[in-house]
Amino acid sequence: MPHNTHLLCGISITASHRPTSRQQTTNKDIFITFHYLAHMYTIAELTERINTEVENIQYSTEPKNLYDPIRYILSIGGKRIRPVLMLLGYNLYKDDVNPIINNALALETYHNFTLLHDDLMDKSDMRRGNPTVHKKWNDNTAILSGDTMLIIAYQLFNQGVKMKLHSQHSSMRPSVYAKGSSMTSTLRQETT
Repeated sequence: MPHNTHLLCGISITASHRPTSRQQTTNKDIFITFHYLAHMYTIAELTERINTEVENIQYSTEPKNLYDPIRYILSIGGKRIRPVLMLLGYNLYKDDVNPIINNALALETYHNFTLLHDDLMDKSDMRRGNPTVHKKWNDNTAILSGDTMLIIAYQLFNQGVKMKLHSQHSSMRPSVYAKGSSMTSTLRQETT
């Protein structure tokens, strides 16, 4: 998309020029072009897709007492807002969300890992209307299953789309940025 084109909800607005502060923009200076998007998913469609994909995550079968709590915590639902937002954001630019499904599953698995440990730390009895993992099993199982979920999240993320941040200031230390240095960067997508 050209640098003077802005995309909003599937409609691109292209200005013939960018007016300076002293110039006024007139209707003849702005051209509106409608772009057909092959498919813009709804939140309900993406939530259903994530729920289906979560059910289809392949875990080891042994040890059973390690993987059953993971299946349990992921099966009791939730809003799935994090992976849905990831897919919605991706769908703004790409019609096919399949390449980023594993990234979204990684995010949901990671989020649930944090909830599992949080429930234990807070001594919560219920999560989403169901007994927490440490109540249904025990504290040690909750810790080990949570740690395993973190590993699974990393594995899923590693199977997904890779995004690399390339910067003209890549060798600069973070402290330089804090002093007001500007940074121009671009994202490049790599599929594996």
